[in-house]
Amino acid sequence: MIANEIASKKRAQTALVGRQEPGGRRLSLAAQVAGDLERQMDDGTLEPGDRLPLCNDLCRQYGVSLITVRGALASLTAQGRIESRWRGGIYVKANSDVKQMESTKTISLVAELASNPFSAGILAGAVEAASSAGYQVILSATKDDPEVEAAQIHDLASRVDGTLVVPVNHTDSHAAAFEQLVDNNRPLVFVDHYIEGIDAPRVTSDNVRGGYLATEHLLEQGCKRVYALTSGRHSTSSRERLQGHMLALQAHGHLFDPSLICHSPDIHYQAGQDLTREILHRERGTQKLGIFAINDVLAAGAYISIKQAGLRIPEDVAVVGYDDVHAATMDPPLTSIRQDLSEMGRRAVRLLLSLKHGKTAASELVPVELIVRSSTIGRINESSDRA
Repeated sequence: MIANEIASKKRAQTALVGRQEPGGRRLSLAAQVAGDLERQMDDGTLEPGDRLPLCNDLCRQYGVSLITVRGALASLTAQGRIESRWRGGIYVKANSDVKQMESTKTISLVAELASNPFSAGILAGAVEAASSAGYQVILSATKDDPEVEAAQIHDLASRVDGTLVVPVNHTDSHAAAFEQLVDNNRPLVFVDHYIEGIDAPRVTSDNVRGGYLATEHLLEQGCKRVYALTSGRHSTSSRERLQGHMLALQAHGHLFDPSLICHSPDIHYQAGQDLTREILHRERGTQKLGIFAINDVLAAGAYISIKQAGLRIPEDVAVVGYDDVHAATMDPPLTSIRQDLSEMGRRAVRLLLSLKHGKTAASELVPVELIVRSSTIGRINESSDRA
C-alpha cells in the first residue's frame, strides 16, 4: 500500500514537469494539475462516480499549494467533469452529465466591501450595465484576504458567465486563481487595479494623469516642497499615481527627491497623521508645503497633524487627496482627484460581455478630474466645484 502511494505521488509530480501548450507557453501549475486529473478520467483511472482525494491530499500528491488545487478543481467544475456534493466531497461526473456550459445570465463582482470605498460606486455602474444587457450581478466579499478571494473565484467559476474583480492588494500569493480563469477561457476583467502578469483586460482610472494633476496644482499654489503620502501595500493604482506625481515634478523643473515620498504599512487615517507629523517635524514651518495624499483617508489623517501643529490649511500646508468620496465634507473641504466609479463598473461589464461573446477586449482608462476646494486655494465658494 505504501509503495503504491509513493509510486502514485511520483507519477503525479512527474506529470507536472515541463507541461506546455501547443504554442510552447508553459502551463500554470493549476492547469497542469487539472490536466493530469482529466487524463485520469479519460483513461479510466478515475471513473464516473469516483470520489476525488481531499484537497490537502491533492496538495501533498502534486506538491503544490491549496490555491493551486482549488484553481484546478474550479477548471474541472467549469468543464462539467466534476461536481461537489454537500458534505460529501468532490466526485467525477457521469459522462451523461457532462454538458456544454450554457449562459447563466449572471456575472460576479468580487471585491473588498468593508474598507474599499469604491465598491458601492463600481457596483452601481456594473448593475446598471448588466441589467440593460439582461444579466444580474452577484456580489462576493473578499474580506481583504487572498485565500478568501481565491475560494470565492473558485466557487463562482462554474456558476457565472464571467468575473469582475477588484483584487486584494497582494502580488504573487493568489495569482493562480486568476491564471486558472484565463487558462480555461473564463471571462475575467480587473477593476480599479490589477494583478500584474495576468493576461486579462482591466478598467482603471487614469491614475498617472491624476497624480500629475494633483502635484502640478500644488506647485502652482506656490508649494516649495511637495510630499507624497502612501500606505498599505503598493497596488498598481498607487504606483501609477506616484508615477504621475514624479512626472509633474520633472515637468516643472523639480529634481526628484525620494525622501519626499513617505510610506506607512498602516492603511488607516492614522498613517496619514503619523507621516504628516514626521514631515512637519522635519520641515519646522520654514516654507509652504504641499502634501499629495494617495487617497482621501490619508489626507484626513494629515489634517489632524497639521491642525495639532497650529498650522493653517492651505496657507502653511496645502493638501490634495485622491478619490473624492468624502472630500467635500472635510474641514476645510479637500481638493481631490475625482474618479468616475460608476463608469468604471459600466465599462467593466461591457468588456466582460465582449469576452463572453468571443470578441477581443482591450483595457480602458477612465478620465479623472481635479476638484479644487479650500484645502489648496483658501476659502472659495464650495457650492460649485472647480475642475
